[in-house]
Amino acid sequence: MSAIYIDSDNVVTLSKLRDGITGTYANSATVTGRVLYADGEAVADSSFTLTYASASNGIYRGTIPDTVTELLTLGASYYVEVTVVSGGNQVVFRQLFEAGYVTGA
Repeated sequence: MSAIYIDSDNVVTLSKLRDGITGTYANSATVTGRVLYADGEAVADSSFTLTYASASNGIYRGTIPDTVTELLTLGASYYVEVTVVSGGNQVVFRQLFEAGYVTGA
């Protein structure tokens, strides 16, 4: 399982987003995210926006701020949920993470 880092900004990247029918890159989608507890309840004030990286062919990036990750519990599981809306269609992605601290230097 991947980690979400406590007390740190965490960058979220959605790569090569494409239209499922035409295969063209979705470069003008509305993309939002949030952090959820393992039971599906949203962590307070955890919503964030992913913005299109100019001339990138479907790459979107956003940041989960440290003000959200400071609320997480070491060793607990959380979902990062990303919702994409493009051309009247919506898709939701969820990935499970374990909360931990950045180690090493």
